[in-house]
Amino acid sequence: MMVNVISDVLWIMGVSGAVATISYMYWLRTLEYRSWRFLLSTPQFLFPLCLSSTLTCAGAAIGGRSSVLPVAWYETLVWAALAAVFAYWSVECYLAGHKNGWKTSTEGMSWP
Repeated sequence: MMVNVISDVLWIMGVSGAVATISYMYWLRTLEYRSWRFLLSTPQFLFPLCLSSTLTCAGAAIGGRSSVLPVAWYETLVWAALAAVFAYWSVECYLAGHKNGWKTSTEGMSWP
């Protein structure tokens, strides 16, 4: 029962974080007269979006295994793999933002 609550909190926080990130970027776009293409390539947008995606995928993976009717093992594996990929990109985006600036485009940047 408690595991279901934790998994639900994770994916709900992930989805709400993604919506908040997109909403904030829409507001920032109108304020700074930037294009969507530029904003979508900045760590300022990518880091919170990848972090939100990590939470969403982790919540789906945990919830799939702990529900009353557990889903197939390969579905849980896919959700867990997606959570790991998004966690990796969250770290990469954080490091890029910390190193090069949060409002610097990552286009053409060499990722480690």
